[in-house]
Amino acid sequence: MESAFKDSLPIYRTFKQFMAETFEMDELRDMLAHGMDAGWSYLTYYHDTSALFEHFREELMGWFLGDQSETEFWYLRENAETIFDDDGTLSGEFMCAVVWANAEEYARKVTGFYD
Repeated sequence: MESAFKDSLPIYRTFKQFMAETFEMDELRDMLAHGMDAGWSYLTYYHDTSALFEHFREELMGWFLGDQSETEFWYLRENAETIFDDDGTLSGEFMCAVVWANAEEYARKVTGFYD
């Protein structure tokens, strides 16, 4: 199953397209109301969020390091020890956090909901 999801990603050109074609408007609202850790399809397990991160790395990191004011600085300040695994590669936890932050921002923009 892990491989099937990863293999399906090339049909999406962007993370935004993935989100638009995967989640309905009510699901996007629920993401914002209940949080990303509530268990959303393809956004729950590290093997899925890592596959999303690797496939859309440039887009996701562009947002994360771009103009999102406090998000990247808060994450880096609060979670510096979790960015890399012991072998020096990006951790699944970091990749998941970047995917979640992008998914939440997409949901906010599409639904018009900002706290």
